[in-house]
This record gives sequence, structure tokens and C-alpha cells, in this order.
Amino acid sequence: RDFTDYEFFIYTILFLPEGSATASAFKGGRLSEFGQEIDGKLQIWDGYVDGYLLRQVDGRFRLSRNPYSQTKNEFFTAVKNQIADSLSKDAARATLASSLNNGQDINVSLENAVNAGTVVGEVLGSVEINRKEYLIFDSRDKSLIVVNKDTFREKAAQLISTCKASVSAVSWDNVEGFIKELNAACQ
Repeated sequence: RDFTDYEFFIYTILFLPEGSATASAFKGGRLSEFGQEIDGKLQIWDGYVDGYLLRQVDGRFRLSRNPYSQTKNEFFTAVKNQIADSLSKDAARATLASSLNNGQDINVSLENAVNAGTVVGEVLGSVEINRKEYLIFDSRDKSLIVVNKDTFREKAAQLISTCKASVSAVSWDNVEGFIKELNAACQ
């Protein structure tokens, strides 16, 4: 994950009442929501699984990014696998050369090289690169919809039919605009 792209998700908050010197820590999921004012703008965070999600759009339909995307990005996963394979081989070669240079016998050096390559392969192989997903929460019927680029049009049509609205901004590149327009039409 690109962690600079995950500022919308936090695991713990500290609450410091005005005039107090003692803060309280709230781990993820303990609060259903809280607000935070930054530069005069109120940000609302919703409790979700083991953390808190920044609410990007408020209204009947609330929009947030999904920190636990399940949609695998096939292209970047394939690139990552090629890089992992290359790094595994490089780690094995470097470990073999280092062991031999340090006077280790050939069998120990080969074993160290295989272990180093395996560790790098296992660590990088376990990393999965997923696509962006959004969570749309209908505060009226308490349902949660997960959308990604492939399912957005279908799910958007279902939401539009739910409240018999006329919405023009049905675009993956403008999900926030779509939800804002949907909220305005579905009072």
C-alpha cells in the first residue's frame, strides 16, 4: 500500500478535552463516529472494523474509502511478482558472495543464499496490491455497498433506482460528485 494514500484511515484517536492535561485514547471501533475541526472545517470519522474512516461525503449516503479493498490489481500484482523474483535472486547472490568472502564453507554459503532468497520471496510474495474501493453507507436502511471501478456503474444504477432520482454525475472519476448529487436528489 502507498501509505500516503491512506490518510483516510486511522487506528487510534486521542481525545484531549479543552482545559485538560489528560488525553483519552480510543482504539478503532470503540466510537461510532467523531468530529475533528481543522482550519475551521469539520471532518467526520466513522468507526469501521479496527479503525476510523474519514467520511468524504455526508448525507443519507455517506462515502468513504475502503482500507480493506478486496479487488486485486492484476497488472501491479504481476509487476510486483517480477520484482520480488528479481530481488530474491539478488538477495541470494549477495548472501552467497558475502558468505564465501567471510570464509564460510560452500554448503553453509549455499544454504544461507537459499534462505535469504526464500525470505525475500515470501515477504514480497505476501504483499497484495489492490485497487481503489469505496464504501457507500445508506444511513436510512443501514446498508453498506462496496464499489470499485468495475462495479460502480451497476451499483450507481441501483442507488439511483432506490430513490428514483435523476443524477447526471455517474462517473468513477467523480464518485464524490455522484454521491453529493444523489444525496441532493434523495432527500
